[in-house]
Amino acid sequence: MLPARRAVKIPAIEALRESNEVKLKRKNIRSSRLVYKIFGFEGMLANKNFKRNRRKHRLTVVSLALSIILFLSASCFSNYLMGSNNYLNDNNSYDICFTAEDTEFGKNDLSDTKLRLSQLKGITNEAYSKFVQGIVQIDTSQLDPSYLELLRMYPDDYDRWNASKTKAVIDVEICFLDDNSYKKYLEKNNMDVSRYINNEKLCPLIWDNAMIIIDGVMSLKNILAGDALNADLYVVNSNSKAAFTGTVADADKLALSFIELGSGDNSDSDTEKILSKEKALTQIPFEDSKVMHGKLPLGSRDMRFENTISILLPYSAIEMLPDDLTDLERTQFQFQADNHKQATLELQNFFKNESSYSASIASRVRDTRATKESEMALLAIINIFSYGFITLITLIVVANVFNTISTNVQLRRKEFAMLKSVGMTKKGFDHMMNYECILYGIKGLFYGLPVSVFLCYLMYRGMNQGMETKFSMPWVSVVIVCISVFLIIFASMLYSMSKIKKDNPIDALRNDNL
Repeated sequence: MLPARRAVKIPAIEALRESNEVKLKRKNIRSSRLVYKIFGFEGMLANKNFKRNRRKHRLTVVSLALSIILFLSASCFSNYLMGSNNYLNDNNSYDICFTAEDTEFGKNDLSDTKLRLSQLKGITNEAYSKFVQGIVQIDTSQLDPSYLELLRMYPDDYDRWNASKTKAVIDVEICFLDDNSYKKYLEKNNMDVSRYINNEKLCPLIWDNAMIIIDGVMSLKNILAGDALNADLYVVNSNSKAAFTGTVADADKLALSFIELGSGDNSDSDTEKILSKEKALTQIPFEDSKVMHGKLPLGSRDMRFENTISILLPYSAIEMLPDDLTDLERTQFQFQADNHKQATLELQNFFKNESSYSASIASRVRDTRATKESEMALLAIINIFSYGFITLITLIVVANVFNTISTNVQLRRKEFAMLKSVGMTKKGFDHMMNYECILYGIKGLFYGLPVSVFLCYLMYRGMNQGMETKFSMPWVSVVIVCISVFLIIFASMLYSMSKIKKDNPIDALRNDNL
């Protein structure tokens, strides 16, 4: 609308004479001597023409800048979307799981329950386990140097030091895996079964990986420096009669913070209290341990994202422990299945139809494989969207730049005919057009890159609201853009000039419609 209204106001005579097209003084089109030295007379002529017809050339520069902004913004958005893939990966090996109170199994033995469930259709492997939460008080010399450095770099997030900072407190989760599954894992890894399944001493297996997020960058670190855990291991006992909050109030004396629940449903009556090591903790002695690497066995849980050490013991080791431990009244079953949907239905129907078990277990059977598949399907859609969108934007950018430059050259056929008529050679035209191509590219990048950086930062701020991430620029795409801009401009210019190089100067000057 605005260009149309402006065109209507121009008198017909002035429009034919084009007297308003150029309103510049001599000093406004003065060219640098450096341009003349590098590109010669033709480059200087192109520079003057660029300054004289700013409005015509501005459209090409704006088109280039918008194309750069679109491409880099799409690439940056795709990178942030793909970065979310790191948050979906875990180290668990089960497809289906459920957790139940031991009272819900009735008089059925856990081993017998495992055997009966293994016979259901679709299930290929199964295991059950109990989990106990605890802590270890460990010398800092036993911690991996890179992990220890991270703890000291962020004192606000980690304050579990003793007064001299020679000891640290790390969370642990002890998994008591059924003996049969534990034995299978040991045999699969060619380990001494008699050493790790022993009724006289505890020899746990240790997984010490921790997934650390620093400034939005996720990295996998080892907590321990060596191949064994040499520390005092404690678990929360049942004497506290309160819920452990996970807070260590005193790392020297191992005093812990607990929430004592109030009566009824009134959470306002809940009170926090600090309990001493003697009151809240029970020490678990062990003589030997081995740090493991790789995937966790079926029946255990991945604790990497919790910065927690996973300790694996055989189920029979529970008999060697004190009777005051908490959380041993719940059991988790995990399954692997070749058909997870069918196996999930079989498990649900089993607990619904077997009167000796609590029917409520059926509602807690969770198909984790289906959840993972939906997440992977979402990632596949993101991949298709990302690469498809970038491809589409690339085609639009190329077509847009090509069309803009071609149209601009076509509109200047009369100007080129005039230059030919005064003796400009083909080499002179090449010099002039090369300078214009460089000028278009530099100006397009000059305006397009800063705006792209700003938009990428806005995307980072938006993505950081949902998940912790780090600001990053798609540098590969930036390099591609810088190279492609000049390639596209030069290719478009060569094509456009080839269309008019055979023009007769007399005919071009005579034709006012060009």
